[in-house]
Amino acid sequence: MMLWVARREKKGWLRDRDILQFPCTDLRTIDQLWVHYSGRRFGFSLQKRIYEKVGNHHQLAERVGWKEGEKWLRDSEFTFELRAAVGHLPAVRSWVRKLWRWVGKSAIVAGAAVDPISALLFGVRRQGYRGLGLVAWRVGILCSALAQRLGSCDI
Repeated sequence: MMLWVARREKKGWLRDRDILQFPCTDLRTIDQLWVHYSGRRFGFSLQKRIYEKVGNHHQLAERVGWKEGEKWLRDSEFTFELRAAVGHLPAVRSWVRKLWRWVGKSAIVAGAAVDPISALLFGVRRQGYRGLGLVAWRVGILCSALAQRLGSCDI
């Protein structure tokens, strides 16, 4: 639904600027649907509250079950059931995975060099890389963009 609203269906992923410009009415509606139909277990507003409590995307990811220790879960490892951790869905990580598949690379593990194509596509510089995997880095960018948009939309 978000891809359709942002006119990114063909690409299959959202950029941070798509999230920052996402219509507040649509974002609020999507959040309300998630919250209502999950019995207040899932939704962007819940993720925002968790993000504000923990302070960064790594701790958010651990709290909602997107990450176990240093290992980021694959899409196939997500729990698409109500027994999942509060805030587990919707999963920003799957947006990044779709983006990464489009690039045609597997995830870069911590400490690996950033290839020139990724640097051009994502604006990654070695100095700003700080040993994070590129997928983890993009999750951080998207989580931050989403937190900003939820704030500006008063969600």
